[in-house]
Amino acid sequence: MELRIFTFRDLAAALGATVEWDDKQKAAVYKKKDKTIIFYTNRNAYSWNRVEHSTRTVYISY
Repeated sequence: MELRIFTFRDLAAALGATVEWDDKQKAAVYKKKDKTIIFYTNRNAYSWNRVEHSTRTVYISY
């Protein structure tokens, strides 16, 4: 099995979305039409259209 690593920008491009870095929140912000998803790198949470959800995983930087 081959392991492939994709960046957030690759994922956004494949989905037809844009992605920006929000340094104040330390988060990647995806936008497509009226949808916004924020992936925080400094806590176990993400936001979907301004509603925050908890996760059980943490961001790992390689």
